[in-house]
Amino acid sequence: MNLNIFFISLCASIIALCAERMLGIDWDYHVDAQTYIYSSEQIWNDVLEMGLGASLNAGYYFISNLFGQSVMLLTTLSFFSYAATNQLIYNIHSRFINKRNDFSLLLLLILFNPYRLHLSTTILKDNLIILLLSIVTFNFRKYYVAFVALVFLRIASIFYFILFTKRSYLLMLSMLGVIIYFFAPEYFDSRLQDSVDVNLHSRDFDTIPTFQEYGLAGNYIRGIVWAILSVTGLFAIMSFAPEFLFVSIGIIATYVYWVKASRKLIPSSQVFISLFIFAILAPGFTSYIRYVLPILTLYPFIYLMRNEKK
Repeated sequence: MNLNIFFISLCASIIALCAERMLGIDWDYHVDAQTYIYSSEQIWNDVLEMGLGASLNAGYYFISNLFGQSVMLLTTLSFFSYAATNQLIYNIHSRFINKRNDFSLLLLLILFNPYRLHLSTTILKDNLIILLLSIVTFNFRKYYVAFVALVFLRIASIFYFILFTKRSYLLMLSMLGVIIYFFAPEYFDSRLQDSVDVNLHSRDFDTIPTFQEYGLAGNYIRGIVWAILSVTGLFAIMSFAPEFLFVSIGIIATYVYWVKASRKLIPSSQVFISLFIFAILAPGFTSYIRYVLPILTLYPFIYLMRNEKK
């Protein structure tokens, strides 16, 4: 196993961190980061009082508390999560694509995706989540513990499971979802109404259509449109903000990699269903991209691994 990718990735994160600090982008640029540093101890104590069920989605508060709410230690965790993920991606690529030069630039842009590289300099949990999902990608049955850990970090990670679900099972789950909705429509409609009422433009540069003017139907329209925009990187054209152009580089590279590796233009239905669900749940497009970044990073490699097992 070639560990050069791991150490090169660590160096890239350190260089990116130094560059961002020189540009005035500090550790607390993201609002979530401030919560993890200033409130993790209190939140985790509250979780312990409420019981084990409350720990779902609160796992990173436990990690932050365990690390003494230290910016340095949490950033180091992000460094190593990013580097380990890159190593795993490189190992899958080497196993199936081997030394095809026409993939070299695409792989480089995936591994050193500017947005993922930026997230590696933060204390956020995103790179840890991508690492755990990449471990699951190798063998879901063998590494199911990593999937359990994902749910404790982000409860919506259950929808990442769709990526590993066979289409026949996916149809059964869809039918089950329809049945559940039939018996409790008021609950689900109220949750969907929340997405209609909330402001989904959390950043000034975010001008991606939310379709809230169409009421409840707008949720489904948003699910379809955002899924297409996110997997292709076309959101960068619709908003044309420098921030989204920056985010789209690695996503577009991953999509082109998918097309070349699979010889298919459209990703699997599992990918689109996952992206669709997150589009309904997300409080805005910038948050949505963070939620689906694990999918947008790994779906070609999940395809390669699944095809090997057929």
